[in-house]
Amino acid sequence: KAFMKFSNLIRNTLESSEHITRSIDKELDYLNDYLELEKLRFNDKFEYELVLDEEIDYDVGMPPMLIQPHVENAILHGLKPLDGPGLVKISFTLEGDNLCCVIDDNGVGRSAKKSELSTKKHRSMATQINKDRIALLQRSIKGEVALKIIDKTDEKGKASGTTVIIKLPIQNF
Repeated sequence: KAFMKFSNLIRNTLESSEHITRSIDKELDYLNDYLELEKLRFNDKFEYELVLDEEIDYDVGMPPMLIQPHVENAILHGLKPLDGPGLVKISFTLEGDNLCCVIDDNGVGRSAKKSELSTKKHRSMATQINKDRIALLQRSIKGEVALKIIDKTDEKGKASGTTVIIKLPIQNF
């Protein structure tokens, strides 16, 4: 089973490099395979939810591999260091003429991870690469492309995860 998911993940990654846009159902399949493998890798340390709004047709397209780096950050930097079980929820909704994707986790938060990484001299490039990619998309497709990262806190002001919101103009595939 894991071998098939890995095989599907590699095939989808290679196929995505050939296209500017792919259907949302292909992106969901890709994310599902990726998340299943990460769950296996981290011994079921986290759960995940993939939610697609009923109003979204499967002919809606999006740039491939735009969501995965943020999901990876949520798992590696937010959920992996968490003491208890983690949850990452990825939801797709329509907001007017935009496709909105929200990646939400209940991890340790970016502030906790930043202080740990600064002592290790680690430099993560995934977020900056995705910001650059979104800036390129903004210039190449009609409509607004936006990326927002929100540091969540609980009622006591303690970091309680991260929410990433990506908005894209609806593109039919």
